[in-house]
Amino acid sequence: MENNFLSILGFLSTLDDFFYKAYTENTILDIKNVYFMDSYYKNKIKKLSYQSWHRGTRELDLILGEFSDKHLSTFSEKEVDEYALILKENDLDLWQWISGKVALSNDSTASILQKICKFYSTK
Repeated sequence: MENNFLSILGFLSTLDDFFYKAYTENTILDIKNVYFMDSYYKNKIKKLSYQSWHRGTRELDLILGEFSDKHLSTFSEKEVDEYALILKENDLDLWQWISGKVALSNDSTASILQKICKFYSTK
């Protein structure tokens, strides 16, 4: 009984967040799968955060882990998908891009890589 109550409470909280966001951003409401999409999105962020902290080199663990903790929850779904593509890159390539040894490419992930480079340069 308590689990059902908590599930309903979680759903109502998600629904409330959805309507508030739609109201403040003047968007058209598409209520279909609101709870499931929000849950999927949160799980994806948790997964990416874990992957950011467990790269393979300690330097990238610290940079990407702290970056994901600070910025990932504010990203749009498109930016989260782009960040996921970045995490699929080789550690050496990522380190060279972030440290400025190699110029950034102009692909779809360039804007997120620029944010990471800016974050790294302020540390």
